[in-house]
Amino acid sequence: MTTNVQRKLPFLALCSGVFFSTVLLTGCLSGSDGSDGSDGADGAAGADGTDGEPAGPVIANISTVGAPILPGGQVQVSVSASSPSGEPLSYEWNIPDGWTGDDSGDSLLVVTAPEDQAAKAELSVEVSDGERTRSAHVMLATRGPAIEDWSADVPDDEPLGPGDTLALTVDAYNQDGTALRHHPTIGGKRFADRADTWSWFITPRAMGGIYRWESVVEDPSGLTARAGQNVSIQGASAWPAYGGNRQRSGHTISPNADTAEGDIRWDRDAGLNLAYLAVNRTTLGADDSVYVVERRGALAALDAADGARTVIFDSDSTSNRISNAVAVGADGTLYAGTLDGRVLAIDPDPDMEPEENYRVIYQADDEITTSPAIGADGTVFVGSSNHSVYALNPDNDKKSWRFAADDQIHEGPALGPDGTVYVGSDDGHVYALSRDTGEPAWQFETDDSLGSSPVVSGDNRVYVVSDAPTVYALDAVDGSKHWSHEFPQGSGSTPALSADNATLYVMPSSHDTLYALHTADGTESWRHTGLDTPSGDDRALRISPTLGADGTVYLADTDDLWALNPDTGNIIWREDSPGAGTPAVGSDGTVYVVQAEFISPVAIAVE
Repeated sequence: MTTNVQRKLPFLALCSGVFFSTVLLTGCLSGSDGSDGSDGADGAAGADGTDGEPAGPVIANISTVGAPILPGGQVQVSVSASSPSGEPLSYEWNIPDGWTGDDSGDSLLVVTAPEDQAAKAELSVEVSDGERTRSAHVMLATRGPAIEDWSADVPDDEPLGPGDTLALTVDAYNQDGTALRHHPTIGGKRFADRADTWSWFITPRAMGGIYRWESVVEDPSGLTARAGQNVSIQGASAWPAYGGNRQRSGHTISPNADTAEGDIRWDRDAGLNLAYLAVNRTTLGADDSVYVVERRGALAALDAADGARTVIFDSDSTSNRISNAVAVGADGTLYAGTLDGRVLAIDPDPDMEPEENYRVIYQADDEITTSPAIGADGTVFVGSSNHSVYALNPDNDKKSWRFAADDQIHEGPALGPDGTVYVGSDDGHVYALSRDTGEPAWQFETDDSLGSSPVVSGDNRVYVVSDAPTVYALDAVDGSKHWSHEFPQGSGSTPALSADNATLYVMPSSHDTLYALHTADGTESWRHTGLDTPSGDDRALRISPTLGADGTVYLADTDDLWALNPDTGNIIWREDSPGAGTPAVGSDGTVYVVQAEFISPVAIAVE
């Protein structure tokens, strides 16, 4: 598929910078288009030796102060004119479209530039002595690059994977002719400077989902222009983290996932040496190994074929066990947070000793509460009970940044297509954080604490459910509210979003109803009642719906695993469930469910 972006399109984004430069464009004086005296521009000698009729106004120059002009900045334009006969002069400015200024009839005008970069326009002035006129003009332009055309060749078989190729071509310019730098980005990961035509052979990503494939053009002063499109890219596994992908949207993007038909492949129970679990959610390895966090401290892998259990990590006590679902890195490394504040990188090789196959990449001063999110460049994002979100570099085991909210962070950050980090806090706010610095781009205050992960769409929406419970649809760019929808009871849980971004599925915790909402306006499409969900405030036990490749809605309450029609909510099939949990969908469409209570069985695979 080839995508073209023309210069006039609004998403050729603008960025500001600091400048240390001289004049951007010099003005040029036009010839007169006004009128002279009847005896010519210089007048003529009269018969009696006196001068004839005088010339019209004389314009010496037109000049600017304040150039180079930043987008949205101001420039002062002045004209120097005189009347040979000493007549008073008036000035009428012709301000171009998109530029603004207060024409008071003076020889000086302050003009405000448009927000566009590389915007060019002619400003003119007409000088009159009451009978005769002269005019002059100056060319004005704002600093920064603009993209004339952008095109990308993207394979049609999304989601893309290793071995696929993305190619782009960008045609950019600026008005002062300085050299431009080109650097593409994918999901927020910046590549080194490239030529204006470039191809990228896709390498493995940790978390699948939507990535922004973008060209960034930069001038010497730091102003940038960008253009791009979203692409869907596979992750290290079919379900590499809580929520299934980097947007935490709860739907599988595995290209080979069939619809489960309700047949149990295997189940595991406590009598088979599997201790009851700490959290009722799971993640899957590249081979669909089911990673479960056991309350006594072990991290176990259940074989996708038969459920056989292998311990791959074992803490020395329950007080420092893993606190939430693990996340799978691009190379298969497992990342996890612990109750004693460690962030671990675990090698899942079953031949290694469970006490020796990990390293600590960071030590916080309080519990790491969330399932990690992994950025396009491998950065690990986690939240903590100490109110903080951390960005960690697993290559050097150093902290890249830390953001402090005003209360605890309970659920994992979600990543936007461009890498923006979205997170909710018990202080009731949703935060949009720069992936590079952790600085908030915006924050939005809800009506209650936030114990769920945000969900990010591919069309610039962020959805979050407060503990009221109320679901909010927010603009991903500026945080403005599109709509909200209140539920009669329950508390917050992470919703699921359909692949076409059209339907949001919400299961308020401690409530008996699953709701399907239209994302356009928040109105209800359908509801499925009579569910039996866990009660209480333990956020590790809250459940969320999961969506299969064809949109089938899977939900595991305390009694049953349900498969529901995504358009109507009608039952497709139901099976006895091991207990309430958030399902994960494997690469072939098999549904895996684990639960965190001492009930037998505690894990099942349904195909």
